Amino acid sequence: MNPRFWKKLHWLLPNIELRRWLLLLLMSAVLLSSETTLFLSKKLSLFLYIVSLFPTAALFAYSYYRVIRFVYSEFQVVESGEVAKFYPSRHFDVNPRLVVIGGGTGLATLLRGIKKYARLYDEQNVSAVVSVMDDGGSSGRLRNELNILPPGDIRNCLVSLAREETMMAELFKYRFQGEGELGGHSFGNLFIAALTAITGDFERAVEESTKILAVKGSILPATLSSHALVAEKNDGSIVKGESDISATPGKEIKRIFLDPPGANVNRKVLQAISEADCIIFGPGSLFTSVIPNLLVREIRETLKESHALKIYICNIMTQPHETDGFTASDHLRVILENLNGARLDYVVINSRKGSPEMLARYAQRGSYPVEVDLDQLNRLDTRIVLGELMAEADYLRHNFKNLSRLIVNLIVNRMYGKK
Repeated sequence: MNPRFWKKLHWLLPNIELRRWLLLLLMSAVLLSSETTLFLSKKLSLFLYIVSLFPTAALFAYSYYRVIRFVYSEFQVVESGEVAKFYPSRHFDVNPRLVVIGGGTGLATLLRGIKKYARLYDEQNVSAVVSVMDDGGSSGRLRNELNILPPGDIRNCLVSLAREETMMAELFKYRFQGEGELGGHSFGNLFIAALTAITGDFERAVEESTKILAVKGSILPATLSSHALVAEKNDGSIVKGESDISATPGKEIKRIFLDPPGANVNRKVLQAISEADCIIFGPGSLFTSVIPNLLVREIRETLKESHALKIYICNIMTQPHETDGFTASDHLRVILENLNGARLDYVVINSRKGSPEMLARYAQRGSYPVEVDLDQLNRLDTRIVLGELMAEADYLRHNFKNLSRLIVNLIVNRMYGKK
């Protein structure tokens, strides 16, 4: 039979979560039918029938609710306050080429979700373009001592896109304790540093790491030369270094630039962007994770020439000393300014509210929910997508499952729906 037929029906195959509720729904339906048949044939008394009917009916109703809820979540995306029609996220008969641009934990979070869908297409069609401007913590120490590019954000992406949660992936996340020379270092950072020394090339070390971890996709440093990130504030003051920019209070950031200018761009990044069907910016620290990638002239020019679907994922919370008081439109405006004329199709914004207790904790450190100012957003000529995208645990983060499902729905809508 034509393999394209099976690919079109692939979305019907339930995952583990849906399979569980379908099985319970079927079992409860069979029980209800059996009990009713026994009662009608007078093999079951009215009392026993009523006693057995309630738990079986409750099980049937609950499993039915869970099935409908799952299917509903697969089809729905909220766009500009209205429910938009989207195709199911499993309905792929093409191989979308995705490029995700950012850095920090936000990028790694999104990649965890994208990995869930990578089984549906060529796994090498996912490329993560990572900022390499970090100068703090373990990465900063290795950068200064060994004169290599900082490996921290690269390491996070490697773990997020690893095919399975193997022991090697756990090792990459392990951080040494204590106050000795190893204290604070991540095993993954040291591993990449060692591979860089062995191969003599940072990019080659990253490629070898993807093989070791069986990574679903490519991890690409945005530049192959070392640069410091510099911020100019509105009061004219200058702050140099990514970690200092995020830690120095003061006026709003006026602009971000590289020192020295003229970055040595990674040519594989330009190729990935040129061939992409969809390019995603963020989530991540606006000025110190996402924008640094757009400071490379060749990347900006290639983005401007690209006809790919372009999506910006807005942060959930403001970042102290970096985006104090920023609304969703402020985030979007900065992205558009640094895209230098490149078209942006969608901005994805969280609409879920955090708990009062968690918001109070964040407020103590000067971080607040990003306000969704629709009036200002509508003036920026970018389609707005709202969704409940927040996950609350020890921290407030994007829910990588909901976020990746929404992103995939936008991509499939572009390919199968509105052209």
